[in-house]
Amino acid sequence: MVGVGLLASFSMAVLNAAAEDAGAGAVKMVKADSAGIKRILARVADWQIANPPSDGKRGSEHRPDRWTMGALYAGMYPWSQVAGADKYLNYLKAQCEINQWKLGPAKHNFADDHCVGALYLALYAQDKDPRMIAALKAQFDVILSKQPAKARAASARVLDSGWAMAPSKAWSIAAPGRIWRL
Repeated sequence: MVGVGLLASFSMAVLNAAAEDAGAGAVKMVKADSAGIKRILARVADWQIANPPSDGKRGSEHRPDRWTMGALYAGMYPWSQVAGADKYLNYLKAQCEINQWKLGPAKHNFADDHCVGALYLALYAQDKDPRMIAALKAQFDVILSKQPAKARAASARVLDSGWAMAPSKAWSIAAPGRIWRL
């Protein structure tokens, strides 16, 4: 349900940006060319940076180390690569610094707290700074060392069934493989 809310919020932001571009509050069809799409995506990303959902405090619903922010990072990182503006990548790195390059507060096996690690891995692949993935690697080393082979096989069967593939689980499950490739 939250994913639907995030999609609806993103859609509204795009429509609002298109309406402002059209003038007089009217929503017009946006020309689907590269420049038009990039202009609207830039407005949405700029709005998101100017109106952060997280205050960085532990009591915040959208702390920078939670899955809701991981969803933002999953879109903002590719945008930072396309946009050609350092401010998006700088924003993401600042969020990682707030997190001290650590995952969420759960003690090991909570996928919601792992999905921010996808950004750490992407930035590590780009910058090769070991501190970016040190905490992530340590946490997944513990998870993998405590899971017997029989449990890993059972987990694989559950995942193959398709019912357990929430976005945070998908990002979390991919993290050990991404670490291994680095």
